[in-house]
Amino acid sequence: MKWTVPNCLTIFRLLMVPIFLYTFLVVKDQNTALLMFLVAEATDILDGYIARKTSSITDFGKAADPLADKLITLAALFSLAHIGYLPSHFFLIYLFLSAFLLSGSILIISGKLKRIELKAQFIGKLAAMFTFIGIFLSFIPNTSKPWNIIIMWIAAITSTLAFGYYIKRYRKHIKSA
Repeated sequence: MKWTVPNCLTIFRLLMVPIFLYTFLVVKDQNTALLMFLVAEATDILDGYIARKTSSITDFGKAADPLADKLITLAALFSLAHIGYLPSHFFLIYLFLSAFLLSGSILIISGKLKRIELKAQFIGKLAAMFTFIGIFLSFIPNTSKPWNIIIMWIAAITSTLAFGYYIKRYRKHIKSA
């Protein structure tokens, strides 16, 4: 792994996941947890921007960046469902859809899948945007209902479409390997 700024930001996001969970579930400080979630999302945007602008895109970053994104999102969805701010089925849907993408990232990081190109697609970006908005609104449940639920359903649908797209790409990769 190359120690580039984008890779360091990705590692920072990975390290934030257990700290976020501890802050939200043990310390019970949802405001600080929300701030941590927002920082994680900002570093996700920042590391991609820096990697593209400085031509410092790495194989580690291509695999670890979506892994970090999925883990912080799953941590937020689990935490919000745990305290009743969101129905738990959103966590379960996202967990199921993310399992394939996470396992692919792990295989790429471990070197078992080298030939597959991980390039973000519009539908995936759209799904991530709706998921982010739904999670953000769920941190303030008394003022955002039912919008947080409506947006989370839109996120679930777009995530399912993105999942279908990536399954299709994975199958294509397997056939050509």
